[in-house]
Amino acid sequence: MSDRRPGDSGPEAQPLPLGPLGAAPGPAPGLARVRGHVHTIVHKSFDGEFVVARIMTDDPLADLVTVVGALGGVDPGDTLEVEGKLVQHERFGPQILVENWRPIVPVTSEGIVRYLSSGKIRGIGKGFAERLVGVFGEQTLDVIREGPERLREVAGVGKKRAKSLVAAVRARQKVEAIFVFLHSHGMHASFAHRVYKTYGDDALHRIKENPYRLADDIWGVGFRTADTLALALGFEKTSPHRVASGLLYALNQMTEDGHVCPPVPLVLEESARLLDIDATDIEPLFGTLTLEGRVVREARMEAGDEVERVWPKVLYERERTLARALADIARTPPQTIAKAEVEARLEAAANAVGITLADLQIEAIRAALTRRVLVVTGGPGTGKTTIVRALLAALDPDHPRVVLAAPTGRASRRLSEATGREAKTLHRALEFDPRQGKFQRGPDHPLEADLVLVDESSMMDLTLAHALVQATPVTSRLVLVGDVDQLPSVGPGAVLADVINSGVVPVVRLDRIFRQAGGSLIVQNAHRIRTGESPRTGTDADGGDDFFIIEREEAEAVAETIVKVVAEHIPRRLGVDPFEDVQVLVPMRKGAAGVEQLNRLLRDRLNPQGEHIDGTFRVGDRVMQLKNDYERDVFNGDTGRILARDAESNEIFVRFDDRDVVYDKDDLDTLALAYAVSIHKSQGSEYPAVVVPVHFQHWKMLKRNLLYTAVTRGKRFVVLVGQKKAIWKAAREVDTSVRHTLLATRLREEFGA
Repeated sequence: MSDRRPGDSGPEAQPLPLGPLGAAPGPAPGLARVRGHVHTIVHKSFDGEFVVARIMTDDPLADLVTVVGALGGVDPGDTLEVEGKLVQHERFGPQILVENWRPIVPVTSEGIVRYLSSGKIRGIGKGFAERLVGVFGEQTLDVIREGPERLREVAGVGKKRAKSLVAAVRARQKVEAIFVFLHSHGMHASFAHRVYKTYGDDALHRIKENPYRLADDIWGVGFRTADTLALALGFEKTSPHRVASGLLYALNQMTEDGHVCPPVPLVLEESARLLDIDATDIEPLFGTLTLEGRVVREARMEAGDEVERVWPKVLYERERTLARALADIARTPPQTIAKAEVEARLEAAANAVGITLADLQIEAIRAALTRRVLVVTGGPGTGKTTIVRALLAALDPDHPRVVLAAPTGRASRRLSEATGREAKTLHRALEFDPRQGKFQRGPDHPLEADLVLVDESSMMDLTLAHALVQATPVTSRLVLVGDVDQLPSVGPGAVLADVINSGVVPVVRLDRIFRQAGGSLIVQNAHRIRTGESPRTGTDADGGDDFFIIEREEAEAVAETIVKVVAEHIPRRLGVDPFEDVQVLVPMRKGAAGVEQLNRLLRDRLNPQGEHIDGTFRVGDRVMQLKNDYERDVFNGDTGRILARDAESNEIFVRFDDRDVVYDKDDLDTLALAYAVSIHKSQGSEYPAVVVPVHFQHWKMLKRNLLYTAVTRGKRFVVLVGQKKAIWKAAREVDTSVRHTLLATRLREEFGA
């Protein structure tokens, strides 16, 4: 694993006496130290922390030195000093296993060019860096730091650009200071950019004052990470900062698992386990957090027992307000429509869709015309889309204002294609303003609509449902369409299930598979899984069937087969693009047939020659957004493809459907490879072809609703690859976990039920 390096590189800052591989002996036998710049990132783990890199030393005759270890945040061009154990790998040769390292600010012209054009300083590419160094040489960084007015000596640099350049370099130096501080205290140094972006120049002071604020404020930093730093800084295990942060973290973890109001004893138990202290040391902090308005505790009688629950304050308010607002809409007297007119509209609706409507479909349309709130739920092939199209045709022409929406971009586009009308994501329909961090539509500025219809409503979490109902006029009709048997929302709550289970809102359950869909094995097997039966494999290898099961026992064989199915068999059979039209959906991230390994294998097969951006991505990669980014207008779960990297600005261009989005290099950690994604992340999406590993390696995730959701994502073709017994278990295993919410109870209370 050693490449002969070019011999024309000048010396870097303060070279050390060099031993074997260009490394100076460390302070103990078996240790080595090397100084140089990162030539290549060979590999990065999915969290970006574990890195295999090659370092070019100042010895023109030495090979590149391979270093392996926790080098999160390091990129090609960075200058480092690395210390670690020198070992001989049986396959890759000599390596240094990193124990300590630190960044070095370069002093040579070549090093300064690499430093300025590494992509970590906004607005400086290689050409501009060479121009700067061409004028100021080895004094370039000193000029930027101490004499920025001299930058205007460089052709094309005016006052405005000089100012932005100085600000960018100074910001980078602040980030590097945070970087060194975090790394020296055992934290992932890759968080440094986000820490500076959040706290600015005061970052180090604020972190030292209360490291636990990182868990609240910085995306990707959890309590355990902040706790590592705090304990290293000398905070006590029972420090109020630590206990409060741990308690909130435990509660927030439960909300991330879907709960809105877990019981207090459960939160105390989880907090005590997390903090490794007694629950009696935690209880007093509940009072403090309640007084600060961060949590709400409430005791209620449930099934004859008193149960005390705790909510994050914001979820408490949203749950109460959602129940009240939904009840207000439902209780508003509907527009009076004569029976004869209703029947005439039903006939017009049937003519518009060109079919004879089934009794349940007629019931759904009649309810939507005569009631304020309606839920329509059913599996694939049961006619939900037909009801939507027919309902739109049956509307009163004097009240034509319709808002069609869905939680995701893909789902809204499908709704638009099915109806021939404009459909939007809920965020766009409700006019989310990223600068203010809130929706512009609400009680004081409601939607202008006579009908609000939301498809894929099982995906709505409490926050999104609250925003929707708050913005829906009480004089409008609200129709929620979705499949309650799919996985619940990723965010907290089980809104569709709670509304149905409340028993106070009209619900039409569709259970008949229509003839046009009944010939599909995808549809048949989805309903078999929903009722606890194992799916059946197709037998027509020449193209008649759309659902197949390929049996493989070993997890490695499952992964190998999936790569062949995605890259060869499905494209050949369907004539589709494996990048755009085939999606691998996986129960879990880890393991030989998990998301991470399948992404590596599929990328190596489908995009082996893509230009490396860093050790994680290549140009051409299929990627997924991991968090809502309102400024870029991309959302958690959106998938796209990396189009290009601008060598001058180091900006990365990602195509999401029909538009390009620009990312800075420091923001790439909000993306992940998406050749394979978790089944949870696929909610609301449909793909022409879906491939799913089902193996006992994913034992704890083999649940009916998970398999059902995966299968119903496939539009034209579904392949399960794995063990027959694992498929059998997944179809039969009902997820008995209960989401702790009180929305159904609050709805019944609003109606006096």
